[in-house]
Amino acid sequence: MEAEVAGSDEIVALLALEAAGQEFVLDVHRIRRVSKVLPVTPVPQGGSSHLEGVLKLDGKVMPVIDLRRRLGGGPVDVHSRKARMVIAVVEGKEVVLKVDRVLEVM
Repeated sequence: MEAEVAGSDEIVALLALEAAGQEFVLDVHRIRRVSKVLPVTPVPQGGSSHLEGVLKLDGKVMPVIDLRRRLGGGPVDVHSRKARMVIAVVEGKEVVLKVDRVLEVM
């Protein structure tokens, strides 16, 4: 399934994901990779409780945001077989979003 952009003939493919019981979609063109949960290097919090740490992947160091925690829930269960890391481009920078699960590509 694909979504049409309002007022346009453009069709956009979306990745649906879930965090803290809420569903979200991201344009697949913003997605670089989806993977199982990988080990994260912790960083000092500095007032940002949702920033879990950093992930070094393919020679890049990227911030890891626990989306479940960011939305007011507890941390993502890293032992869950459904938990995933979504590496996406947000405001021109690559970030890792830790989510409860990826639902589908539409």
